[in-house]
Amino acid sequence: MKKPCILCFDIDGTLITDSPERYLPDTAKEAIRLARAAGHLTFINTGRVMLNVDTFIRELDFDGYICGCGTYIRYHDTVLLHHRLEKDLCRKIAELCYDCGVFSLFEAHDANGYDGRILARYQDNPDIAGLLAYFRSVGKRFITDVNSPEFHFDKFSAWFRKDCDMERFRSGLHGTFTYIDRGENFCELVPEGYSKATGIQFLMDYFQIPWENTYAFGDSSNDLPMLDFVKHSAVMGAAPDALKAQADYVTGTVEADGLLKAMEHFGLLG
Repeated sequence: MKKPCILCFDIDGTLITDSPERYLPDTAKEAIRLARAAGHLTFINTGRVMLNVDTFIRELDFDGYICGCGTYIRYHDTVLLHHRLEKDLCRKIAELCYDCGVFSLFEAHDANGYDGRILARYQDNPDIAGLLAYFRSVGKRFITDVNSPEFHFDKFSAWFRKDCDMERFRSGLHGTFTYIDRGENFCELVPEGYSKATGIQFLMDYFQIPWENTYAFGDSSNDLPMLDFVKHSAVMGAAPDALKAQADYVTGTVEADGLLKAMEHFGLLG
């Protein structure tokens, strides 16, 4: 019997618009449905932790999720992998962020966290304010005391300003976390040895799927590991030119039915 294909989708800027409206086209919903009906395995592959995957995305009935840049993998209701950081390391990293003046969103499978001592320094940052307000509006749990016994995280994202000690910050993370520059004074920090690509490799091994049957769809710098890893890669129309240059296929934007067009291009809809 012919092996199914593994299809991996980023969320923000790929499946939905990277905007406060979080627009999800009906054509994307239909493309996912048709791909599953054709026998393919469909997985979200995101930097978000599982907690932060919106309900309306879960309702699309994906086969599973690679979350936190490969630190958590779930197939239907079964957790296949979950890399947890030691709490002592979490507190050490939180103190490093504080000492360097960096605001971090600490992301875990069951809670988000931030250091309440430093939030006031970033009260004029609209991205941080908007994200925290949205998470609170949909009932996400927060831990704001980094010395609490409950404080823990799987990976984190960070915002910084010109007066931050970024040399010390990056040096303190060297060998423990991979630093992903997301531009505009924003970065993503993932435990060393984990990425969107390692998540795909895990699933290839688990399902015994050949590399030739791997597809990835993305739009930003944290998608680069999976886009480089798979046999077939598609980049959305609003992606940076450097990312487009490395893709097998450049499709339209989210609003212009880019995901549907890319999946049609690769013949994945049956």
